[in-house]
Amino acid sequence: MAQAGVGHPPRVDAETRARIWLSTWVYPGDRVIGSGVNTVGAVDYCQRLDRGIFHVGGKQSAAIQARATQTYPQIPPRSTLDATLTQLASHGITPIDPRHPHWPPALNDLGAATPWVIYARGQTSCLGGRAPRVSIVGTRHPSARGVQAAATISAAQIAAGRIVVSGGARGIDVAAQLVAVNAGMPTICVLAQSPHRPYPPEHRGVFDEMTVLGAVVSERPPGVAQSRGAFLARNRLIAALSGVTVVVEAPWRSGAVSTARHAAELGREVMGVVYPNQGAENAGVERILQQWAGQAIDWPS
Repeated sequence: MAQAGVGHPPRVDAETRARIWLSTWVYPGDRVIGSGVNTVGAVDYCQRLDRGIFHVGGKQSAAIQARATQTYPQIPPRSTLDATLTQLASHGITPIDPRHPHWPPALNDLGAATPWVIYARGQTSCLGGRAPRVSIVGTRHPSARGVQAAATISAAQIAAGRIVVSGGARGIDVAAQLVAVNAGMPTICVLAQSPHRPYPPEHRGVFDEMTVLGAVVSERPPGVAQSRGAFLARNRLIAALSGVTVVVEAPWRSGAVSTARHAAELGREVMGVVYPNQGAENAGVERILQQWAGQAIDWPS
């Protein structure tokens, strides 16, 4: 399967075309659709969808059909796919499905919630390589010691030969990933929207720098509106990509806690930084330690 080149639509076979089409309208992580694809393959399943059939048989077929038709009352025509392929080419984005040599095998652990395809800018080889990875995540509104901890932990992990994975968000995420960029090392940034319009906009220069040695990826292609729950859905990818997830600082309810939960459910190692005299700003780490048996990293005063 050829990688996309800027200006030339990627040459993709029927299976990849079907997966790309699904990614343009199905909510990320939809386990009903994912189970169907895993059971009969994307081509066969999309042919069923053309006839308005969401289930693949079994005792729950009627219930699955009823829920899915309520969630997706209108299925877009396949003709919309050509526009998506053109946009992928114009933005230099490579579609990568499970048969691509640079597909990260770790994503397969998500089962029915595995993305059908991911879209990448940058050095896609770092996605499927054997180098160990660590996800470093946290609040968008960190304390000064949280930022310092993110940078220190990131530097130590990079020195140990690990690739830092995060979401490029304000605060802890970008603090951890900037260490890799400034050190001339690869980092993997997982977005909730297409890689050609990453969020937040003020980090787009940093995102471009990430693509020099690393990759910026998403399960959403260009031309697709922001879907409900997209930021929470991408957290499962951040968790799945790494063997270890470190939460540097987070309130009780946060995307970082969601990432830790996904990591724990996948059997990954979960760690959280604990500070002297911490308060509600780091209650999420206490939650991680209590609910998912995370390992504490005691930070010096």
